[in-house]
Amino acid sequence: MTDIMRIVPKAKEDGLYLLAYLMTPTGQALIRRGRTGTTVDHLAPGDVLSIPVVWPGKDDRTRYAAQMRRVQQLLDRAREALRTAEEKLHANAGLRFEALKAKYYSSQGARVFTYTARELGLRLDSAYYDPLVFAARSAVEKAGSCRLDEAAGLRQLGRYKRYYVPKGHGRPILSGSHLTQLHPVNLQYISDRSFRAPESFALMRGWSLFTCDGRAEESLGATACVSSLWDGWTASNHVMRVIPRSGFRPGYLYLALRSPFVQIQLKSRATGNVVDALDVPTVSDVLLPALNREQRDDLGKEAEHAWEKVAAALRLEEQTVNELEKLIVDSYESNRSS
Repeated sequence: MTDIMRIVPKAKEDGLYLLAYLMTPTGQALIRRGRTGTTVDHLAPGDVLSIPVVWPGKDDRTRYAAQMRRVQQLLDRAREALRTAEEKLHANAGLRFEALKAKYYSSQGARVFTYTARELGLRLDSAYYDPLVFAARSAVEKAGSCRLDEAAGLRQLGRYKRYYVPKGHGRPILSGSHLTQLHPVNLQYISDRSFRAPESFALMRGWSLFTCDGRAEESLGATACVSSLWDGWTASNHVMRVIPRSGFRPGYLYLALRSPFVQIQLKSRATGNVVDALDVPTVSDVLLPALNREQRDDLGKEAEHAWEKVAAALRLEEQTVNELEKLIVDSYESNRSS
């Protein structure tokens, strides 16, 4: 992509230290200092290369690099574990989405399908009647399925007043777009006085979440699992809470919602004009792959362990960045006073 700056370090260890440095408040401030542009901020290579880098002793640099290496290892293992668990889910259910998609999607021109007036319901949008959606639902049903509302309780909350506060004075609040981001961009903090019942907006470990407002062709339906890192955080009313019922492990429910066989059903249920939206009644009967209890438990545990690796990695990353920022500030204050 042309909107991503590549920084190529001279040594791998230097690159890991540089990653930690650029994530500190000091590093971020220096990066943003050089931005240009009117409507869209822009950085040129020269702006980045001219950033001064605090360069502590070798022992400190080695320690920070080792911690960042551990962060990357945990994240890589978590990604691989989630990918493997998703593959196992589809293999055990005998579901192959790409093979199914090839029957209905052609690389030649626009897709066309025909229905008679008698076959139409109250919906008039074509995405709802996409034959691939019906084929995906049928494939899940034949493999063994259950309705989404049988596997989980669905919770969608109403609007609220927005009293945003500085970090440390309120709870982090996730928006729908944050569910696809490893590091939530522009994460805000909100006061409990924004809500009549603050606890109703709080997230609990083991829940799944998906975006219920957005664009069907983009992130609508994007799914995440609430790990120990997000436990007690809040999420906006644009995020659907999916609360596992007895017999369905949180990790398995996350994997099922991530399946393209389920994602295409969710996206086809979108309503709205300018902004696509999902609500509880329209998604309750979406079909999930339902393996036997032992398989669900095994896959669920794998996914949950993977999400906890992500949580551990991000905690270690935050600790490393905070330690480095403290070293930078202490060094600056010491030199200033001497």
